Amino acid sequence: MVLTDPVPGSLMGVEFSADGGTVFNPWTGSLNLGVLAAGSSRTILIRGTVMAEAAGRIVNTARVVSSTPDPRPENNLSTVVSGILTPRCQAPVDLVGSVALQEAALARMQEFIGIEGVTTEELFRLNRSVANLVGTITRYESILQAKLQNVSTQMEDCALTEEI
Repeated sequence: MVLTDPVPGSLMGVEFSADGGTVFNPWTGSLNLGVLAAGSSRTILIRGTVMAEAAGRIVNTARVVSSTPDPRPENNLSTVVSGILTPRCQAPVDLVGSVALQEAALARMQEFIGIEGVTTEELFRLNRSVANLVGTITRYESILQAKLQNVSTQMEDCALTEEI
């Protein structure tokens, strides 16, 4: 069985991993997968860097072929369409990541407060950390609001990934 994936020209430094992402090797466009037992599957990760001048979406199609007749040929082709994140599209992604980090930090703080034997000094240090975090969040919210006023409200072109 052979996997072929003529990756789009808007990707550079393309490489693959056959072991879940531990080791990556240069991608040549195809990979001999050997024999695949009935009912089994194999995951190959392919990654690359999007060229700076790329815009819009990247459409990537991978295909497997075998000399053995396949009773389910409909699963031998996979296409993924990935939106290229412009700075405008990246902002909501960064915001979601920031909110997740803030929630994790607050959860840790709540755990800390609940620990028996926490000293007054430790609680004061925690309070200062929370005050700094709130100040940082407030600054980021102000920056984000200012940027959002200058950005189109249309975000359809910011869809990250869709499978066909």
